[in-house]
Amino acid sequence: MSYLAAAGVTTYEQDWLSAGAQPAYNLTAPDEFFGNMAKYAAASGLTIQYCMPLPRDYLQTTLYDNVTHLRVSGDRFEASKWDQFLYDRQLARAVGVWPWTDVFMSTETTNLLLCNLSAGPVGVGDPIGQESRASIMRVVRPDGVIVKPDVPIVPDDQTYLAEAAGRRPPMVAWTYSDHGDLRYGYVFSYARNAPSQTASFQPSALGITGPAYVQDYFAGTGTLPPAGGSTSSTSRAARTGWSPRWDPRESRSSGTPTSSSPWASSASPQ
Repeated sequence: MSYLAAAGVTTYEQDWLSAGAQPAYNLTAPDEFFGNMAKYAAASGLTIQYCMPLPRDYLQTTLYDNVTHLRVSGDRFEASKWDQFLYDRQLARAVGVWPWTDVFMSTETTNLLLCNLSAGPVGVGDPIGQESRASIMRVVRPDGVIVKPDVPIVPDDQTYLAEAAGRRPPMVAWTYSDHGDLRYGYVFSYARNAPSQTASFQPSALGITGPAYVQDYFAGTGTLPPAGGSTSSTSRAARTGWSPRWDPRESRSSGTPTSSSPWASSASPQ
C-alpha cells in the first residue's frame, strides 16, 4: 500500500471478490483478509473500492471507514447492465458506500447521465486523446469536482411492487438534491418489456409535498400535476450511445407552499 501511495494512487481497488480473490470461507480468514487490507490502506492514506463483490462483501464494508466505493454492475457499463446497477445500488446505499458503474465511452451520454445520478465516481474508458471534453464537463466542474445529487439513484417503490407482482414495468428510478427548502428531483426511466412503455411517477413520492412543475427535458414539455397527482411520459427501450440533451435544473419546496414555485424534473431517455 505504501508503494501505491508513493506513486500517487489515492484509491486501491480489490477486484475479483466473487472469484479468485475470495478469502477462505471460515470464521477467521475473511476478517483477516479484509481487515488487513483496510488497515494498511488507511495507514498509507488510501481509500478502497471493492469490485465484483458478493453480498457478504457489501456487509463487510460496514467495518471499515476507508472502504468508500463498490462496483455494483458488470464489466463495461452499458444499457444491458442498467437494471443490475440500479438494483444492486440499493444494497450499497443501505450500507453507506458509493456505487461505481465501471467504464463507458464519454460520448455515451445516457450512460454518463445514469452514472452521474448514481452520486458515485464518474469514470470513462475512452482511448487517451479521444475523450469528449464537452460531455465530461456536463457532470464535472473545471476544478474536477463532480456535480451530482445528494443520494444515489434507486428504483422507485412502484417498480419494486410491480416486479414483485410478476409484472415487467418500465424502470422508474429517482434521486434528488436539496438546496435549503428547495429540492431538485431527478427521474430516469426506460422501457423494459416493449420498444416503448408509458412510465409514470408521483412528485409526492420524491418528497415534493406542495405544488410541483414537472419538466421532461428531452420532450421539451412541462406539466403542472395536481397535488398528489402523477405525471407520465413514453419511455423507449434502453440503448447505449444515445446523445440526449440534458439540463436537470428543477426544484421544489417542502412543507407549506410559498410564492416561490416548487419544482421536480423528469428525465426519460429518448
